[in-house]
Amino acid sequence: MLINIFKNRSSFNIKLLKKFNRNFKRIFLTNQKLCSTNQSNIDNNSFKNTKVKEQKMEEEDDSLGFTVDANADTCVTEGLAQVNFPSSRDVFFNPVQEFNRDMSIAVLRLHASDYRKIIDFKVNKNLEKKCSRSLAALKTKEEDFKRDFIVNNTEISPCGVKDENGIRVLEALAASGLRSIRYAKEVGGIKEIIANDISKQAIECLKSNLESNGVHHIVEPSLNDASLVMYQNRNVDERFTAVDLDPYGSPHIFLDGAVQSVTEGGLLMVTSTDMAVLCGNAPETCYLKYGALSPKLKSCHEIALRIILQAIEANANKYGRYIVPLLSLSVDFYARVFVRVFTSPVKCKDTCAKLSYLHYCTSCESTSFQSLGYVVRNGNSVKYHPGSPNVGANCPHCGGTIRTAGPIWTDPIHDLSFVSRLKSTLDKGTPLKTFRRMEGMLTMIGEELPDTPLYIVFDKILKVIRMSPFKRKEFMSAILNAGYRVSPTHASHQGVKTDAPYSFIWNVLRERQKLVPVNVNKLDKAGKTILRLDGTNHNEVANGDVQETKINFTLHPGASFESENHLRFQVNPHENWGPKSRAVTSIFHGDLEEKSKKKQGTRKKRKRENNSEDLESSVSQDDMKENI
Repeated sequence: MLINIFKNRSSFNIKLLKKFNRNFKRIFLTNQKLCSTNQSNIDNNSFKNTKVKEQKMEEEDDSLGFTVDANADTCVTEGLAQVNFPSSRDVFFNPVQEFNRDMSIAVLRLHASDYRKIIDFKVNKNLEKKCSRSLAALKTKEEDFKRDFIVNNTEISPCGVKDENGIRVLEALAASGLRSIRYAKEVGGIKEIIANDISKQAIECLKSNLESNGVHHIVEPSLNDASLVMYQNRNVDERFTAVDLDPYGSPHIFLDGAVQSVTEGGLLMVTSTDMAVLCGNAPETCYLKYGALSPKLKSCHEIALRIILQAIEANANKYGRYIVPLLSLSVDFYARVFVRVFTSPVKCKDTCAKLSYLHYCTSCESTSFQSLGYVVRNGNSVKYHPGSPNVGANCPHCGGTIRTAGPIWTDPIHDLSFVSRLKSTLDKGTPLKTFRRMEGMLTMIGEELPDTPLYIVFDKILKVIRMSPFKRKEFMSAILNAGYRVSPTHASHQGVKTDAPYSFIWNVLRERQKLVPVNVNKLDKAGKTILRLDGTNHNEVANGDVQETKINFTLHPGASFESENHLRFQVNPHENWGPKSRAVTSIFHGDLEEKSKKKQGTRKKRKRENNSEDLESSVSQDDMKENI
């Protein structure tokens, strides 16, 4: 094209045109080579960067105790189970809840053993009834009775072997199926496990993993709605021995079907991850989901457990059933409860005495309970009466406003005999990776006061009167020296459970204030009111008489606990250690983590910017008024 242009111009020499053409071609070819070289360098660099990222991901994941491959196929190993995903974003999986799965395995092992004993007891009881009809029949048909009514092997079958006399388990929301596979490979005495999920992709992934793990003869995949599966198995002969609910968020929509599909004395395991709702951030939402208003208190984590138990009991009572809590845990960012379900319309009437409204002060967080009802028994006569309020509109300690929350479960949330047996079985069977934390948690739960709802947060009560921190053991010793009981709590590392009334608690701090005075000028109204009260100290526990008590801070031997020597509250091992996004796997994905980091604090930043803009506009308006 350039040559044609130049040819039309007579001023140009032909030789110069040829020379120009050669130079132009040479420059063009050189540029082409440079472009291709740069592109190959870019590809190589991106390939190297990808390799470095993948290698880094593998190194980080290895430190967590589970394996994540950098290829398209992702492999997760936990316990004896090995689960493969076609992609790291296909199926939901949360490594944080390994403690949850380990504890569930330990509880299910013990329940399977108890279930076999219950079957043997019923069989032997039927045998005794039949044999008592005739002593001659016992002699002549003893072998027939043994063959027909006594289970040949009273011990449960080993792990991974189908037991025809074993338990039936439903995992209603299986997702990756990791939990079901671990149940099949690490819990003995199982007849069948139904691993259900509504996602086709999850079920396809589960089917391939069942074959690779060799548990396809025990675990049956089910593609269905979780509630529908439970409703289809609510007939007495079709119920499950154990039902596991571990949803993303709240389990409230599944509780109605769960309490119907569990067999008599069966195990119901429920996880709730919507702790923000249960801990008082949205009391109206909590009421809609669980039928109780959640208060925003420092003891909110135990309140969350008691709200969940209240919700399960309410759903069970509709069908003449009731629950017996075995173990209730507030761990990390979720709550996990284990209960047994029984049928008795008569015992369901006692529920009103197990639930209470919670009255709390918005300033000092002093609490009191108002039972929904109480039971009066006189021989064979049983009367049920509604409860009555026991507080006024203002706090008797600081004058703050009293509010009401609940109703919450105020009966024991643990079966201490079950907890003791569970702790003794932790070292049996397949080793559990979170054994140390499980042992410490169960030890602490065994030390908790079973008949004392909620706990006092030591830091909070000191903050009310702006008191300098002192040793928690001295505070607990003062309570013990007065004749009251005290214990730690698994729900808070600063929590103290006690049966001492709040009037005595504030007297302890008033006495401490005499030793280490506080700056009264820095106190708010509640703190000043508490310190100005000169109350009489009473002890109503030691002998039942109301007597004046002298507060003594001498260290009491009962202020030290065995759980102090165990792992109790572990530090988060890595960043972003918590709940994960819905519908995607929580196996490390850099894009998601970077995105979440960028979004952290954006709401607060916007709020600050809006406040500053409002302030500037108000200042400018004031200036305009002054000028006018």
